[in-house]
Amino acid sequence: MWSRARDQIQALTRMRLRVATDSYMETYVGHGVPLVGYVERIDLGSGKYEIRGRVACQRPGLCSDLPERATDLFNINVGRG
Repeated sequence: MWSRARDQIQALTRMRLRVATDSYMETYVGHGVPLVGYVERIDLGSGKYEIRGRVACQRPGLCSDLPERATDLFNINVGRG
């Protein structure tokens, strides 16, 4: 699921990862439409975890509802939808 999350956040923001650890990923900010993606892997204990993704706009007013739609699509595609 973590590799799927990596692929999805990069596809939705159309940007590569800027930060990637075992529990956190962040993309570079896009050019044109300034979207950035954040993904967290949250340990729930007992070997279980939750993946939470979020897409944000670095320049409000330029993105319309794209961050919310991309966040929803991320969560559907990664299995939280």
